[in-house]
Amino acid sequence: MANPGGWPDELIPINAHPIPGDRYDAASWARRLLTRGDWVVVDTETTGVSGIDQVVQVSVLDPAGRVLVDTLVQPTCEIHPKATEVHGFDRQRLASAPTYEAVHELVSTNVAGRLVIAYNSSFDERLLTQSAAMWNLPPAAGTWECAMLRSAQYVGAQRWPGAQYTWQKLPRGKAIDALHGARDDCLLTLNLIARMARHYE
Repeated sequence: MANPGGWPDELIPINAHPIPGDRYDAASWARRLLTRGDWVVVDTETTGVSGIDQVVQVSVLDPAGRVLVDTLVQPTCEIHPKATEVHGFDRQRLASAPTYEAVHELVSTNVAGRLVIAYNSSFDERLLTQSAAMWNLPPAAGTWECAMLRSAQYVGAQRWPGAQYTWQKLPRGKAIDALHGARDDCLLTLNLIARMARHYE
């Protein structure tokens, strides 16, 4: 797989993990994923992070990086200015986008019965559920796992000895623009999984 972010290998540190077995477990998780085809990567961009915010973009990619879903979404709530600073979407850009009601079946069909990987999966799952609830729709069914937690386990950074592993930002590399979309982040998550899997080859 190509490296869409231009992410240098040194951004995955190799040495000095406090518990080398944890790094091995994270790499093994990534290797196991690459031996199976029943999973997808999901990412969302949103109006904000609160309990009433909604998605403004949803992407779903298969393990080979093929796009299954990549759509903008017109929310029913306001977009927080801080969110627009991250992804660049405002009311004007989303004026002709479909509502979440219109894309829910497409999203649900492509995650149903599959393992769903996301970078900060609890956030993406929650925001998709909130968006569905605004239209009295059931949440998109799938078994979610978090690549961000596995990345933290792999890197092994701690604020102090014995503390939980510090969450890492999704590495973007210098080639990724400050503004980013859901499809970009799905590709970067796939790239991260592939690099973790290769660590013990």
